[in-house]
Amino acid sequence: MPSPLLFVSVLAAALSVAISQNAEVSDGAFPFCRCDDYSSLSMPYTLVGPSLSYPSAGVTEFAFGIRYNGPLFHPSVCYTKLEANIYKILLHVNPECSDSFRDSGRFASINNVRKNALFETYPNGAAMRIVSVDLNQTSALSAVVRVRSGGSCTTVNSFFTLKYGAVDYSFTEDKANLCCPKVGPPPPQMQPASPPPPSPSPP
Repeated sequence: MPSPLLFVSVLAAALSVAISQNAEVSDGAFPFCRCDDYSSLSMPYTLVGPSLSYPSAGVTEFAFGIRYNGPLFHPSVCYTKLEANIYKILLHVNPECSDSFRDSGRFASINNVRKNALFETYPNGAAMRIVSVDLNQTSALSAVVRVRSGGSCTTVNSFFTLKYGAVDYSFTEDKANLCCPKVGPPPPQMQPASPPPPSPSPP
């Protein structure tokens, strides 16, 4: 029979490995998970919004739509995977809002169907993970994603972390988290063409 001292040593070693693995995942930037592809070129959707409503006193509901960015001639593996299925939506949130999300009922829904939402904090920020989303490029077009918060986190700027002036987000394709594309910069604004110079006066 193994000695108690040996058991304690093995348990301590396993715990040390687990802590090290968690630190490796959580010490990076949003979306705070280890993936194979973070490229914005692998993002087939744009999260639109949010619009705000107030279902009860002191609580704000944030509602997002999803826009499909269209097919690509040479899509990445992750672009194709996410076209076929969104398993998880990740929202970049303010770590100080964990209690506000909890106190407002931990509410998240897709098309008015409650979904499990996890508010996870890390050394460099926090993420809300809405799981078992199960949308594809067709069903995503009519999807409405809703989350709620209260307390001191009832505005877009207080509850979410913004990137390029909008809520930062990502998607994953399944539980393996192979694909976690990050939001890229918006396309440059097209400048209107300059008017042609006036015709020369006749001699």
